[in-house]
Amino acid sequence: YWDLYSPFLSGITSEVAFDSAFDMWYTNWREDGEGLLVNFDTAGYYEAFDVPENATAPDVDPRDYVTTFDLPEEGLAINGVAVDNFDRIWLTDTASSDFYRFVEGDESFTKYTTPLPDASAYGNSTGAIIEPLSRPYFAETDGFGRIVFNEQTANRMAVFDPYAESITEYAIPSKNPEWSDCAEGEAGCGIAQVLGFAIDGGKIWFTEWVENNIGVIDTEVELPYAVSLDPQTAYVTGNSTETIMMDVAVGNMTGTNLRYAMSSTAGLIGIDVDHESPEIPVNGTVQVPVTITADNADDGTYKVAIGVADDDVLVAAYLTVEVGDGVAPELPTIDQESLQAALSGLFTESGEPVSIDSISVAPPEDDSGEGDGSISVPITVAPPEDDAGEAEDGDEAGTADVDAGEPEAEPAEGP
Repeated sequence: YWDLYSPFLSGITSEVAFDSAFDMWYTNWREDGEGLLVNFDTAGYYEAFDVPENATAPDVDPRDYVTTFDLPEEGLAINGVAVDNFDRIWLTDTASSDFYRFVEGDESFTKYTTPLPDASAYGNSTGAIIEPLSRPYFAETDGFGRIVFNEQTANRMAVFDPYAESITEYAIPSKNPEWSDCAEGEAGCGIAQVLGFAIDGGKIWFTEWVENNIGVIDTEVELPYAVSLDPQTAYVTGNSTETIMMDVAVGNMTGTNLRYAMSSTAGLIGIDVDHESPEIPVNGTVQVPVTITADNADDGTYKVAIGVADDDVLVAAYLTVEVGDGVAPELPTIDQESLQAALSGLFTESGEPVSIDSISVAPPEDDSGEGDGSISVPITVAPPEDDAGEAEDGDEAGTADVDAGEPEAEPAEGP
């Protein structure tokens, strides 16, 4: 074996994870708040020993293959490290309710916050808890590319889908009141201190440190709820508001105490999330209007978890909230000649030209979320009518790709 030093010799070193190139990632942090994300170039280190058989053994210093990145200042105890299928690094902060995504290419961190813990986990009989924390601890990647982590003081196991930006939290049924602020004799209050876990296919095996139990969660069992947001990004400025829709699909509901679940990376002050409370059906779908208000939040990008929960499971999706003047995307102008040329090729099956019923325009996005200079125009077309006023067969809908000019302050009117 060999030793790999930590930049902060007096600091704390996290668990480690490996990316697709077998580079090793871990964190090193100190209690004064300073912390580093560390990358060790494993392949480069071993290649340094690849010398001719009779050559002198090289003097290789592992520190020459270490690259460090400053951790976010608000991340005070980042102990969990996992790598997803796209080599993005995921970090969990035990000192808060936050977890982070790190992209090495642009050295960027994106913060997420878990939904608020249920009151049955922390109790608060003394009233001293102002902001309950979930304290995500260790992190692993499962075989589906999801990030799994334990929420120590929320008494939950979390499964985060980094592609859909959605989270499912499974409540641990065991509760020990001695480890929470529970009233004397209060039933159903406390936590089991779930610290160790391992993943086997779709199952998560875990240990309950203060309850002497071993448990298992089967993530392949169909969830009773599904949540989706429309749109998935909200743009707000100053103290303005934006309303989005949350679709809640319910099937095979077995839990009790059904409720809405919200949280924001802006913390308790910054972004207000308000929602209507229509009755959620036992089976069916309901649309819930959700209002986002920038309550003196600093300009920037925030993630807001919005979903539903019962006593057994929580399901939420993350809304991206862009705060600041000029953050909303502007629709580009349309090259009218190019658009007309594209539309002139639309005919019904009988060969008759179609009449345009409606046109909608949306700016395209590439992998970075930026436009590439062209737009897709979804069009709804209506076939010509016969003498009786009825549409002929062969009506179609299509998409025309056209070149776009420079964006203007206001979208240009279409034809």
